[in-house]
Amino acid sequence: GYLKNGYVIVRKCLDRKSIDLILNNLCDGYFKYNPNSSFKFKSKPWLSQKFHKEFKNFQKKNPETFSEIYDLAQTSVAISKMISSEKITKIASSLLNCNKSNLSHYQNMIRMDTPYNKKNKSAWHQEVQFFYNPGIVFWAPLIKMFQKIGYLKILEKSHLLGEIEYQRNKPSSYATSRLSTSEIPKKTLSSYLKRFKLVRAKLQLGDAVFFGSNLLHSSSDNV
Repeated sequence: GYLKNGYVIVRKCLDRKSIDLILNNLCDGYFKYNPNSSFKFKSKPWLSQKFHKEFKNFQKKNPETFSEIYDLAQTSVAISKMISSEKITKIASSLLNCNKSNLSHYQNMIRMDTPYNKKNKSAWHQEVQFFYNPGIVFWAPLIKMFQKIGYLKILEKSHLLGEIEYQRNKPSSYATSRLSTSEIPKKTLSSYLKRFKLVRAKLQLGDAVFFGSNLLHSSSDNV
């Protein structure tokens, strides 16, 4: 359970309509900056592998413009609507043992990773630095998941460590990106990897994982 392991996977807790709204918003932002896209007038272009290839090439050739598309996606009303849905808030309030009216949400994020691209890989980290009270993280795939893409990695029961010490480095000395703000020292991390069970959250479209802000987690092997 959640209290014992630090996380819980909930199957089929998201409907396709909510997911499609987010992806539609993302595509609208993309087509704004790439009006000549061959997929501009296609329905649900994200279902085509050719669209993903075009999207990836645009990112590679236009990194600064792509960063603007990325920033727009993070503030989507569609994301807030999903997080604030009756089903999600009911699950969150139950896990946190509080009333739904006491919930708030902070720092929504849509990751746009391509397999084997290490640029934005996040190190093992906690989300505790973002909270000033007990918090819960909601993580869900927006596309069909499989091994080649990779799954979110979790250290089961590592939430029992509480808030742990971080190693704050200079920007140029981070082993991975600065996405997770700071990294756990390698020697300390090595002991945690031996002590706790590594779990790959094998989620399918519509599934989600809820985990405590103290739980150690990382990008997939293939990101």
